[in-house]
Amino acid sequence: IFSLDEASSMAMPTSPTTPGTPSTPVSARRDNVWRSVFNPGSNLATKGIGAEVFDKPQPNSPTVYDWFVQIFFLVQLFACMLAWIIGYI
Repeated sequence: IFSLDEASSMAMPTSPTTPGTPSTPVSARRDNVWRSVFNPGSNLATKGIGAEVFDKPQPNSPTVYDWFVQIFFLVQLFACMLAWIIGYI
């Protein structure tokens, strides 16, 4: 049996404190890794070309979509021709 002195000296343990949010040390932080990809002026091979190539395309030059449509059409045409040839074999 506990005495009153023993019971009062047995306190409940305290809850552990919540750890802080981890953060990357300042020395380990880097610049934006995509900057060199999307900034043609930072590439030494394209530094002297200028904005006339990147920002002002030639008039009536095909877009990526135009190239895609042409290639898709050719692939479909080739598939039809191949199916036609195989049908005669």
